[in-house]
Order: sequence, then structure tokens, then C-alpha cells
Amino acid sequence: MFYNAPVMSAPNASSPSHGVGPMAASGAPPETVGDVGPPAQTGATRTWGTKSFRITLGVFLGALLVRLVYLAESAKNPTFAVPIVDAEVYDGLARALVQGKGMADAFFWQPFFYPFFLSLVYFSSGPSILCAKIVQVVLGAATCALTYRLGERVFDRRIGIVAALMTALYGPLIFLEAELVAAGWAAFWSVALVLLFLKAREEQAPRACFWLGLCGALSILTTPTFLPFFLTSCIWLVVVFCRGASRRRALGRGVPTLLGGLLLVVVPIARLNSLVTGHFGFLPSANGINLYIGNNPDYCQTLTTRPGTDWTRLTQLPQRHGVKNDTWEGQKFFIRQVWEFARTQPLSLAKGLGRKAVEFVTSREIPRNVDIYLFAQWSRLSGWLTWKVGGFGFPFGVLLPLVGVGLACHGRRLPGPLILFLIFYPLAVIVVFVTSRYRAPIVPLATIPAAAGVGALLGMLRGRHWGRLTAAGVGVTGLVLVSSLPGPFCEEELNYEAELYFCLGTVTAGQGRAGEAMAHYEHALRIRPDFADAHHNWGAALNEQGKLDEAVRHYQEALRLDPNRHDTYVNLAFVRDQQGKTEEARGYLQKALQLEPNDSMAHNNLGFMLLKQGRLGGADGAIEHLNEALRINPGYAKARQNLNTALARKEEYEKAVDHYGEVLRLQPNAPGGYTNLVSALVSLGRIDEAVERCAEALTANSQNADALYALAFALESGDRLQEALEAYEALLQFDPNHAQARQRLEAVQARLNRASTSSGIIHPPG
Repeated sequence: MFYNAPVMSAPNASSPSHGVGPMAASGAPPETVGDVGPPAQTGATRTWGTKSFRITLGVFLGALLVRLVYLAESAKNPTFAVPIVDAEVYDGLARALVQGKGMADAFFWQPFFYPFFLSLVYFSSGPSILCAKIVQVVLGAATCALTYRLGERVFDRRIGIVAALMTALYGPLIFLEAELVAAGWAAFWSVALVLLFLKAREEQAPRACFWLGLCGALSILTTPTFLPFFLTSCIWLVVVFCRGASRRRALGRGVPTLLGGLLLVVVPIARLNSLVTGHFGFLPSANGINLYIGNNPDYCQTLTTRPGTDWTRLTQLPQRHGVKNDTWEGQKFFIRQVWEFARTQPLSLAKGLGRKAVEFVTSREIPRNVDIYLFAQWSRLSGWLTWKVGGFGFPFGVLLPLVGVGLACHGRRLPGPLILFLIFYPLAVIVVFVTSRYRAPIVPLATIPAAAGVGALLGMLRGRHWGRLTAAGVGVTGLVLVSSLPGPFCEEELNYEAELYFCLGTVTAGQGRAGEAMAHYEHALRIRPDFADAHHNWGAALNEQGKLDEAVRHYQEALRLDPNRHDTYVNLAFVRDQQGKTEEARGYLQKALQLEPNDSMAHNNLGFMLLKQGRLGGADGAIEHLNEALRINPGYAKARQNLNTALARKEEYEKAVDHYGEVLRLQPNAPGGYTNLVSALVSLGRIDEAVERCAEALTANSQNADALYALAFALESGDRLQEALEAYEALLQFDPNHAQARQRLEAVQARLNRASTSSGIIHPPG
């Protein structure tokens, strides 16, 4: 009862108009501005033996070595092989797909690309978490190599090397690339897309545009915050095409192929989404709640919503406002809430956006589900490359001032797509909410102006331009202060270490490792004794082991710490009912429903207790609570079964027929739906109708085991024993373990052997 929780060709670096020469390095105005393209490529730069290629390879291997060292050290991290929070969700979705379980709605809750990528890795590797992390650190090394190529293309080799080194040694990026999250892919797409936009601008060829569209779609499927950058950069590219000498060819061939590459990815994903969830679209369904988290009157509270009861309460907010239990309807509710907040409290919205803008440029790494600084205890390399002292955080506290110097000295030399990314990607994140993971994609591109800033400062120093150097120093100091003084922000004030062990306990408990789970809960409570969620889950683990008295003690402690935990009341009622204290259990369920009237489990459990007591109808009868459970959650199989039992006991077979007819209309494959419908029809003596309903279902799906069993039962009830025997045998051919079918088959065989018939009505066993 846990809560439901491409390689790009490089320009000729010797070209004087494309490098950062002494004058440019000293801060003099650059010779080229805006989007003036680099010089024509020579054939030599496209061969494998060039110096540029050797540097690219060296960067890749060096960055890979650093990441492999970190990966080896982080094996001591307790979450290395036990993913938690978002990583656990991605891991579970990928494993389910590899195991042939198909895609559930949850596959489209988060952006589609990463769990699908992870499933491909798992399909090839076993599945192996270690293999997935190795693939991702190789991808991270490739990001560093592409960063060098971009820096070389925009400035020169020296700038490219410095930018690549910054990326290769950027601690938070190294950490995220080794986690089962999409940040590594997002960082890769940021550099790859800028290079592809530049390649499409220079070549104006359909092939380059096609790959740009395809990779752009994949980037949006990795993180939707790429969408504003990609759209504005496409507009930039069309403007460039319109200004070119061959604009008709560029527009007539380039734009359609770009759209073709985009649609080649987006349309199949949208169609797949439609088949799985009934919604045609390629953006994740979590967009609404993510937008709401960072934009509401109590945004600090929602930003600090933790995994567990708090998250459950947040996700159930639409249901508490009368929205039906539907993912997409729930997201529409959250979006409406944001628009209402923007309409009625525009100053509060602006204040929140300003706060998030400050968070984006803060030198510290803003945590979300994990705190990067916490993991330094398991990796010395991580501790060297990512740290904070007071309000100053390294490395972003150094990167940001260098970016400022680079933009001030060489900003006009940066190509349009790079500038557009540095503008629109942060804006997209700020509109939602800020966290270290969401800031990571900007890092490789930010190292380009940062490396140029290093070159500018060295040029000023060599040229003894003390006035400029002083001005730069003042600017750097200002940026350091701006990025370090604000805060701490509310997200930074939580205890992430206790939460880490709590999440470990939840995952291991779900894997059936109750003893290990309880050790993790105990560890979490040593760090944070008032952790009500840890007591709740520890109680659930004890309940699974049958240690009911100990479970009650932890549930009661959870309620002492947080009296408004309706889920704890539900679990406590379950234990008390097992202990025979039914009235006490019923009181706990009633308390849970006072706190959360839309808890379908509480309604079902209370309905079941009343059913056992024979209290079927009335204002507080079993049937009313079970109907309410199904209104809240129409797919609740146990509530449906209990309602069928209650209706049968009350001999309200007509209501049962109507109820299950509606259930099967909405869910043709509802578990036990046809068995329950036929049971009611047989009780009413409408056996021919029961046979007809089952035959219609089997015409639509010949392997519907429930419909076939129900057909056999209806035939048996109508004394059509030979037909019933054949139906039971057909069912057992593709489901040999169907115990009820085997039992009924033996009974029918016995009746045939006695050559006698029964005039009574047979009720299904169980």
C-alpha cells in the first residue's frame, strides 16, 4: 500500500577573418559582425588527417576519460544501481517496454525521447544500468568534441579548445550525464543543432536541412524547452535564405526538407500517443502541472513539493476541484489555473518570473529531486569540480562572468542560432521553473563566449590595457555578486540526504526487498526524525511482513507528525481490519474521506467493510461508496468486483446488468467484466442474451479470455453442456493455468458422464 508514487566540417582556421587575432583579443571591434558566414571550406579541412580532426579526437578521448573516472567513483553512490525519482520512472518504463508490456500512458507523461532511448539500450544490454550510463558518458564526450568544433567555427582553434575543456571539466554536467535522466542528451542537442543551423545556412542543401529538422524534432522530444529556440532559429534561417542569391532554390528545397525531417519524427510519435492515450500530440502531458508548479500564488510551496504524500496531493488537485480522473483533463485544469493567476495577479506572476530569472543565473546548482552537492561524498572528482562556499558556487560562478566578458567583447561575432539559444532557452526554462538539470543544456554553448572572454582578458593583460581590464574586473565582480548574493532559495533549504534514503527505501520495497527498504527508512529518520513519509512507508513495509503491531506504531507516529495524511488513515484502517478491529478501521476510513473525499481506495475499502457487515444500501452503504470509487476511478477493478458482489447480494441484478454493460462499453477489456455481466444475466434467467453478448465480444476479439469463460459459463447454465465443454477446452488451450475454467470443465464432464442435466442456475465459483 505504498502511495502511487552529426561530425561537422571545420573552417580553415588559418583564415585571418575568422580567428580571434591580437586586436580582437585585446577588445578591439571585430572585423566581422552578426551572421556573416565563415570563409569557404577547403577540401583539406574535411579529411581525417587534419590537425582539427586530431584535436577533436583528443578532446573526445580526454573528456571520456574524465567521465569514466567519475563513473568508476560514483559506483559507491547508493543510487548508482537503484535509480530514484525521475530516473526510477524512466528505468521502469524502459524495462516494461523491453519486457513486452507495451507502452502505458506514463510513457507520454514525460518527454518521449529519453525513456525510448533507454529502452533501446536495455534491449541491447540485458537490461543494464551500467551499460546505459557508459553510453551516456560517451555521448557527453561527443558533446565536448562538438563544442570544440563550434568554438573553432565561430572563432578559432584556441577558443574551441578552451570551450571544450570547460565543457569537459564542468562538474554538474558530468554528474547529470551519468544519471538516468535526459540532461546529457539535451546538452548534446544544444551544440549539434547550432552546428546544423550553421551548416544549413552555408550549404543551403536539402540534406542539411533534412537532418536539421529531424534533430530539431528529437531535441523537442527530449525537452520541450527547446521549442522556442528551434522555431526562432528556423525563422532566422528562412530570413538568411531570403537574403541569399539563390533564395528560390533555398526556399523551394531547403524549407520543405526541413519540415519533412521534423514531421518524420513528430507525426509518428503523435500517432503513437493517440493510440496509447487517446490524445494526438507530441508534447508530454506533464506540461500543465510543470507550468503550474512554477506559476501560482504559492509557488515556493509547489516548487518544494517532495516525492510522496505532498506530490500525491498536488497531482490530485484537479480531482478535488471536480475534474474527472483523466490525465489530459487534469493538465488542462493546471493550465487554466496558471492563466487565472496571470489574469488576476499579474504583479505576483512578474515577481515569480523575476525570482526564477535570478535563480537561472545563480552560481549555485538549484536542486530539484536530488542535490548535486550531496554526491561529493561518493566521488572526489565531483567534489573538486562542483562545490560552493557561502552563496558562491563553482563552476557556474566562474562561467557566468566569463560569458559576460565574452559577450561584451565579441558578442557581435556569435552566430544567430547561438545567440538565439542563449536568449530563448533560458526564457523557456524561466517560464516553467529552474533547476540545475534544466540549466545544463546551456552550458556547452555558454562556454563559447566564456572562452572568448578568457581570450579577451588575456589580450587586455598582454596589451596592458589597464582601463579595459579594470572595467572588465568591475563587470566580473558585479556578475559574481549578482549570481551569489541572492538566496538561499526555498528549494535549497530542504534535507535532500534524508529524502535520498527515503526514495531508496520506496524503490527497494517495490522490488520486494522489505528488509533493505526498512534499513533505508531508518537511515532517513536518523537524519530527519520528523520525516512522516518515512514512518508511513516503514509501516507499509512492516504490514507486508505481517508485523501489524509495529506497522500501527509507525502509522500513528506519521499521523502525530502530520495529522492530515489521509493515505496513512487508509493504511492504518487496513491493518486494524486485519486485526479484527473493524469499527476502529471504519472510523479511520471515514477520517480519510473527510480529509480527501476523492480517494477511490478509501471509498472501496470502506465499501468492502460495509459489505462484510451486510450494510449494502443507504446513505452510508457499501453500494454508495463503491459507486463513488468507480466514479472517481472508472478503471478500479477491485471496486468493480466488490460492487458486483454487493448488487448480487441485494439481488439488484438489473442494476448490475446496466452497471457492467456501461463498464464494458467504456472498457471492452475490463478484467472480469463479462463474467460479472453474465452472472447477473443468468441470475435474471436471460441466458440467451448472455450467450449473445459474449459471442459479440469474441467476434471482436477471439482471445478475450474473460468473454470466453463467461460464454462457457452461460452455456453451462443453459444446460448446453457439450458447447460449454468445447468453450472451456478452447479457453484452456491458450490459457492452461485458468483454474476456474479447469474446475468448471471437470464439473461439466462429470455431468455429461452421468448423462444428466441440472435444472438449477449455476453461479460462477469465487
